[in-house]
Amino acid sequence: MFMNWVVNYIGKQFPNAPVIDTDKAKEAIENIEKKVIVVDCRRPDEYAVSKIPGAENIFFKCEDNEILEALESNGVNEQTHLIINYCSLGYRSAIMTNRIKEALSTNPSLNQVEVVNMEGSIFKWANENKPLVDHKNEPTIFVHPFSYKYALPTLSRSKWKWSTADI
Repeated sequence: MFMNWVVNYIGKQFPNAPVIDTDKAKEAIENIEKKVIVVDCRRPDEYAVSKIPGAENIFFKCEDNEILEALESNGVNEQTHLIINYCSLGYRSAIMTNRIKEALSTNPSLNQVEVVNMEGSIFKWANENKPLVDHKNEPTIFVHPFSYKYALPTLSRSKWKWSTADI
C-alpha cells in the first residue's frame, strides 16, 4: 500500500516524467526487436549490490555533459526506441528522466527516443521477483535498501543487502 502512495507522490512531483510500470518495462527489455537502454540512476555502491540485467549506471547527479556521453558510450542512437530509468523508488530516476529528455532534445536525431521512469523502481521490481544480477552478473534476489526510512515500508526485508561484502 505504501508503494502505491510513493508512486502517486513521485508522479505528482514530476508530472513531466513519463512512467512505465514494471511489467511493461520487463516486456520492453525482453523485446529483442526494439532497442532499449536501461539506466540505473543510483549510487555506484547501490548498483554494485544488484541491478536489472543489462542496466548501465549513470548517477543522477552527474554533470550535464556526462549524460549524453554516457548514453552514447552505452549505444544510444537513432535506432534506440526507449530509455528506462530506475533508482530505488523512482524519485532520483524521475529527475534523471527529465535530464535525459533535455539532453536528447539537443540532438535532432535522438528526438524520437522515448524516455521513461520505471514506477516503483528496483524496490517494486525486486518485490515482484523480477530478474536481478549482482556485481558479477550472477542472479540475485538482493537490493541495496538505500535507507531504513524508505526501505522499511517498501522493500521486503529478506531482500536487503547493504554492500557487496554482505553477498
